[in-house]
Amino acid sequence: MKFIKKHLWKIIPLGLAVVMMVCIAIYHINKPDDSNQTYELKYGTYCYIEEGMDEMDIPAITIYDDNTFTYVESSLSSYIGVGTYTKTDTTLTLTTNDGQFIQTFAIKENSIVYDASNSTGFLFVFIADGSIFTYQEN
Repeated sequence: MKFIKKHLWKIIPLGLAVVMMVCIAIYHINKPDDSNQTYELKYGTYCYIEEGMDEMDIPAITIYDDNTFTYVESSLSSYIGVGTYTKTDTTLTLTTNDGQFIQTFAIKENSIVYDASNSTGFLFVFIADGSIFTYQEN
């Protein structure tokens, strides 16, 4: 008993540290991983809106239910991307009819997230990897 009293100040913090480590481990095991989460791709328009961006410069992608799409990089641009898309549970791939552009996105809830590493890039605008195009309610 004398030993425990003498070393109690060492045992309590050690015990608390073990409990904290177990709690952290349980949190990480049960933490939701949305990388494999599937979301429904909504038909309609998705816009990339950056703070301070002029309304005339907002890139927009419209997804149709017949596996086609259109996109405009800016209302000032004469280029309108038109083509077809394929999708998996987590990925949307747009391919223009002229074969010049392929854009890949992760499908998220009410948005699509640009995957620059698997895309050709846009004609007139730079869109950074991970940029979010948000679904626009009509």
